[in-house]
Amino acid sequence: MSFRLFSPSGRFKRFRIKELNNERFIAVDEKHPSYKSSAEIRFVVRELKKLNESSESKHVVKSKVLALKARLDGESQASQSNTELAEAYLRDVMSRRKIKSVSKKTARQYLMRALKAIGSVSIQHGSEDEIQRALDSSYPNEDQRQRQLAMYLNCLLGYLKRDDVLIQKYRQSVSSIKFVRPEDIEPIANALRSIETREINMEAFILMVKMAVFSGLRVGELFALQRSDYDERNNRIFVSKQIDTNQLLDVPKGRKTRIVACFPEMKTLYFDWLKQKSKVPFEVRVRAARILTQACKKAFPDEPEKWIVFHGCRHSFAIRCLEAGLTMEMIARQLGNTVKVCERYYTGFVHTDVTLDQVSKLLSKSDA
Repeated sequence: MSFRLFSPSGRFKRFRIKELNNERFIAVDEKHPSYKSSAEIRFVVRELKKLNESSESKHVVKSKVLALKARLDGESQASQSNTELAEAYLRDVMSRRKIKSVSKKTARQYLMRALKAIGSVSIQHGSEDEIQRALDSSYPNEDQRQRQLAMYLNCLLGYLKRDDVLIQKYRQSVSSIKFVRPEDIEPIANALRSIETREINMEAFILMVKMAVFSGLRVGELFALQRSDYDERNNRIFVSKQIDTNQLLDVPKGRKTRIVACFPEMKTLYFDWLKQKSKVPFEVRVRAARILTQACKKAFPDEPEKWIVFHGCRHSFAIRCLEAGLTMEMIARQLGNTVKVCERYYTGFVHTDVTLDQVSKLLSKSDA
């Protein structure tokens, strides 16, 4: 004797469980002979009643019924069910959010990676301990990627209305960063000039690196700069747009426009960059991190802490701002980040040799 689940069809408006017996389909409910003898059948009937009376979307209900079918048939389809639930979440929630298509694509990648991490554990029926253990075993030793995946799993659990489960994130640790100082720029520039390539205008690329180090702007923001964005008198840049990964003009990351107060070197760099930026093709921009790292290794072969990728230019700008006495709130405004993000990266640099000297001078003045 076997049982099957059937979707609503014809005059029926409810999901049904039926017994397959001699090619006849007999509806199964509390009056069915197998109801009292089989705990599994009782469970499925109860769950179907809840689903038929629920106000959830048809996609969610269908996914839950498929999970019940897998359990009834004695098949191990947890991973398939997880994928279908994730697809329903992406379709019902993420597709309606007013965010960039690239962000939706990223959300899909992270969600599928999270489901892969928990493996055969059902996101719908698994206990909190089971899901937590599966995720932590895939990303052990306080791997910070676990935080991102836990967030997406919690979003999916919230969508499924599983209020009984909350996946815990690893504690956020202070991230180690690599950066360079102003005096390191010239050795890096010389190393870049020594790289043999015909497809890159290396002088224009060097200008791009210097602009990033002395302003903290992202690559896309650098390419969107115009003459009117620079206040030469006060040495400030108004950052209101960027060139995105599709080579289209867009607002900055996080939709945060800002005014950046620059270091003195910007006065001699800005207008040179406006003339040279067209000589850096988009393909080079994509490879900028590898090109810069290659030059840093050549300039400082015995100092791996200076082997930066292009994002390290923003770190270099932030560290120099800290040494100049700016607070973490000011640094966050300069970079277009939150204070929390800046604290994660730069807390260990608040008291540098330069700032400690400044504090010592202030304390000695107060004693006098």
